[in-house]
Amino acid sequence: MMKKFVIWDSWIDTDEWQTAIEEDKELNPEFYEGRDSEEAAYEAAYNMNQRYLEDEMANLNIQLSHPILIMADLGLWNGRRQGYKVIESGNIRDILCFGSNGECKWYCNGYDICCDESHHDGTNHYVYREIRNEDNIDNFLDRIYSGEKLPQRTVNYYTRSIAKDIGRVYGLCVGGAVK
Repeated sequence: MMKKFVIWDSWIDTDEWQTAIEEDKELNPEFYEGRDSEEAAYEAAYNMNQRYLEDEMANLNIQLSHPILIMADLGLWNGRRQGYKVIESGNIRDILCFGSNGECKWYCNGYDICCDESHHDGTNHYVYREIRNEDNIDNFLDRIYSGEKLPQRTVNYYTRSIAKDIGRVYGLCVGGAVK
């Protein structure tokens, strides 16, 4: 099993960012002059966090051999639904472009790369995996879309975890089999 870790989180808690905000105030006092301090602190933290997102996208500029499948468990106004999206580029950085309509957190759960997205209707859960063979994927995608509960062995047959690819970037454990 791989170590669990957070790749990037959009949630802004100005208390957690306080040290960075204090440093930013010293470097950019004109940004804070004449502004509501709480609003300025939130905007500064938001801007810094967006730069961190850009850094993570640069870190994860990893080209895979096949497209990436996003398997989605969606919290909609009319209940939970299953779905999917294919990232045709096959570049891992592009996972950070999907799921940005609300508060998002991308992480490794120990086996897969996932994202939880909170929005006004509920929470979406995404799992990102590389498609193994594009020629025989349509039946698998139909099964996802129909809401069928798929055994992990079936998911592993059609896709592979990208957790090891991302773990290598951060120098994390890449040994052991992904379940």
